[in-house]
Parts: sequence; C-alpha cells; structure tokens
Amino acid sequence: MATNNKETKASSNRKKANFSDIARLAGVSESTVNRVLNEIGSVSESSRRRVVNAAKQLDVKRILPDVEHQLIHIDVLISHVSTPIVKRYLEEINRILHFIDKRVRIHRISLPDAEEKVIDALIHSRHKRNAIIVVARDTPLIRSHLNAMIDQGTVVITLMSEFPELTTSLYSGIDNYQAGKTAGWFIQRLSPRPGRVLKLLCNKHFGTHSERSDGFSQQMLTASSFEEVEIITDNSSQACYEIVVNELKKGELVGIYNSGDGSDGILKALKEFDRVSSVTWVGHEMYDCHISCLKEGAMDLIIDQDPDTQIITAIRHALNGCGLGDISPNSGPVEFRLFCPTNHHSRPYLRS
Repeated sequence: MATNNKETKASSNRKKANFSDIARLAGVSESTVNRVLNEIGSVSESSRRRVVNAAKQLDVKRILPDVEHQLIHIDVLISHVSTPIVKRYLEEINRILHFIDKRVRIHRISLPDAEEKVIDALIHSRHKRNAIIVVARDTPLIRSHLNAMIDQGTVVITLMSEFPELTTSLYSGIDNYQAGKTAGWFIQRLSPRPGRVLKLLCNKHFGTHSERSDGFSQQMLTASSFEEVEIITDNSSQACYEIVVNELKKGELVGIYNSGDGSDGILKALKEFDRVSSVTWVGHEMYDCHISCLKEGAMDLIIDQDPDTQIITAIRHALNGCGLGDISPNSGPVEFRLFCPTNHHSRPYLRS
C-alpha cells in the first residue's frame, strides 16, 4: 500500500508541472516555454525540441506541438500604407489570421513608399522566410533582391502590381491592362456623342497605373471619333479639380477616366459646370466617395480589384508554395468586379 501511495503522489506531482518546471528542465526561459506550447511566436528548432521533450518527461497533460514540423514564416511587406486599398489589405489579413494553421506565422511589415526602406526590409529579417508577399514598386534594385530570394528558395508573391521580370514569382492582383481597356470600352459605349476623353493618370512610374493607362489608350485607338487627352496628376482632389475645370472650359469633354484618387475634385468640377449627368466617368475601387458618386449619378462605372480575394489568393499561393496547400489557387490574375448605379452596395470600404 505504501508503494502505491508513493506512485500516486509522484504521478500527481508530474501532473502539476508548470512552465517554470519545464523551463528549468529544458534550460530555457518561461517565455520560450509559453511560445512553444501555445505556438505563438518564433522559436529555434533546438529550443522547441527541448521544451517538448521536457514536457513529455514531466508528463504534462496537454496536447503538445509536433516537433517534426517547423513553423512556416510568411512576410507580408506593404508600402503605400496610407492608401485606402492597402488599409483594406491589412484589414483582410487581420481577419483571416484566425483561420490560419498554428504552424504558420504571418508577419506584417508596413513601410513608407521608399525604395531604400523596402530593400532594407528585404535584406534584414529576424526569422527565416519561407514566403513573402510584396506590395511595392517594381524597381531594378527591388527586383534584384527579390530574384536573389527566389534563388534561395523563398516563395515570392506580388500583390497589386505584377513584376514581369522576376524569375519565378506568383501574382495575385488583377490584370490592370485589361481593366484599363474595360474602362475605355465603357466610355466609348456610354458616351452620348464623340468627343474628347480626359485620362487622369496619377503615377505612370507605378506599374498598376502604367498598365491601366496602356490598356485604356489601346482601346481608345479603336474609335477615331474619340480624342484621348492624357494629363499626369499628383492624385490630389485639388489638382484633379483644376484639370477637369480647365478641360470643361475647352468644351466637347464627353468622358473622364481616373486611374487613381482625387475623385472629390472631379465631382466638384462637374457640379460647377452642371455636367454631372452628361460626362461619362469611370474610376477604380469601391471607396465610400465613389459609392456616393454612383448614387448621385456622377460616376457611371467603378472597376474594383477585389482586395479581399487578392489577399486570400496571395496567402493560398504562399501556403501552397510551402507545401501546406492541398489545392493550388488559379495561376491567372484575380478577376476584377464592375459596379454601376444599379448594382452597387452601401457597405463602408474600411471596416474599422
């Protein structure tokens, strides 16, 4: 009986082992034990094994992590953090984090739109990256660093803009060239008469807008009765207002295509000249201001690049590239969506 009592007591002691006991036996800190057992952070493979083995020796009564599978680290590197669509990207990432396998760690890296900041983030990392999702400009230096990462086995996915000269990258954005062509087609079809069409281009050096611009111009060449007027703007409402006012004064303006922001200024100019319903206007993204423009009858079409689906597709590409996806996502671009005054919704663009 005495022996049985001792065994019962010893068993009881093992059941009560806490993080401090495990840390002492494994030779690590309690915070490391917490990260390993709760799978909430980056821990080296050796520390992970020591913690799990110590927990087994102490007969800890809980489901222990699988030491045969290392954590998968996916970086999401995003510049242009002040724009609404990038904020929407970040919201969607936060939403789907709750559904990701515990072995997967998604690290969000928000940066200003500066090449040196992006390159610094690409070079320096506190963990070994398995995959990286990138929203940045396609510059020779950034491209060179991404190609080096691809050569080292990192899965690279570009978002919003495709980097055509990367060796083996994946893309989870829309076909911006086709989006631009679509805008041109609708302006040609919806305009009540031939005339001048204003193309407001916010930044031709950013691949997204350059591709949209090329697609739009290609479509406009199919109808000689429309004259395209391209003007570069700084994307501000005031700049767009002044440009549209100047073009309206010249007369015969039948269409406006805006590839970026500044729509408040466009609307203000159209109202001042009482041209809200007589100029065909096509723009991008279901921003709150654009939904209002649709309701007022000022905008005729919004081309939305479906940011939620882009993020989901990018993460699926990353997981599949790391060997965790059962079904690979489609290899082609994400389909964009079209909204007009009869099928728009009223949900706010940003959830918070």
